[in-house]
This record gives sequence, C-alpha cells and structure tokens, in this order.
Amino acid sequence: MSRGQPDVAQRPVGAVLLASVLWGTTGVVAHQAPEGSDQLLVGLSTFGFGGLLLLVLDPRPTTRLLRDARRLPLALLGAVGVSLYASLYYVAMDRVGVAIGNVLALGSGPIFAVLLELVVDRRRIDPRWAVAAAVTVVGVALLAGSAGSAPGGRPVSGVLLALGAGFGYALYS
Repeated sequence: MSRGQPDVAQRPVGAVLLASVLWGTTGVVAHQAPEGSDQLLVGLSTFGFGGLLLLVLDPRPTTRLLRDARRLPLALLGAVGVSLYASLYYVAMDRVGVAIGNVLALGSGPIFAVLLELVVDRRRIDPRWAVAAAVTVVGVALLAGSAGSAPGGRPVSGVLLALGAGFGYALYS
C-alpha cells in the first residue's frame, strides 16, 4: 500500500462514521434553523437532497432496482417510510425538543419494527425481546410524560409526531 492512498478496506468505515455524525446532528441542526423555518420543508428537503446525492454518487443500486419490477413495491414502501419519517421527525423536534423527540422517534422504531414483523411476517416474539420492549416502552412513556402539557397541546402533538416518525423509521429500516 502506498503512503498517499487510504486503505480501500477503510473507506466504508469512514463513510459509516461520516454518516453517523451527519445523522446524529440532524435534529440539532434543524432545531437551530432560523425562527419561523418550516420544519416539514426542512425535513423533506434534507432527505430529498440526501437521496439525490446518493443517486449521483452511485446510481447502480437505483438502476438495479428499476430493472427488477418484483422489488419495486417494497422499494416504494421504503420510500413511504422515509417520507413519513422525514416529514414528521423535524416537526416533532420543533414541538417537544431534540432530546425527547429523538428518544421517542428512535426509541419507538424497534418496537414498531417488531410489531410490523408480527403482523406482516407472523413472527413470534422472543421472551427476552418482550422484556426489553416492555422496559423500552416504560422508559419512553416516562420520558414522553415529562414533556409537560404546554398550552395548545404542542407537546402531545409532538409526542404523536415523534411516534409517527418512529413508525416511518421502522418501515424503511
């Protein structure tokens, strides 16, 4: 290996690290948007820009998907999940704050994923997973309860929006 070139095997690691940093800061960045910013537009534009960037950087997965008509319905369902997540997540952050919104959206995602597996794939729940899910639900409920009840029902609507984002996350994950 020459000194000037990074090891090819390390490139995916760097890409995952960069994606993690970018993913982990989206809620904070959106929360810091100028006063009056439309959070729905922020969410949809970030995911739209990200999708176009992925298409430009590597069009092969999209090309393969479009050639295989059998996979298209599943891809469209994934697109619905991404759109649902993007449209609800940022609005939820605006209503209940980044900390609570993130815990609700991302903490509920695995719960919704297993519920989808129960309904769609008719899978059984492992007892250990059931205990973990129960602890998660209690923790998320306690956190959601701490959102308070400000005038106008913003925290309640924010909690519901964050849970909807969690469902969208589960749908495309």
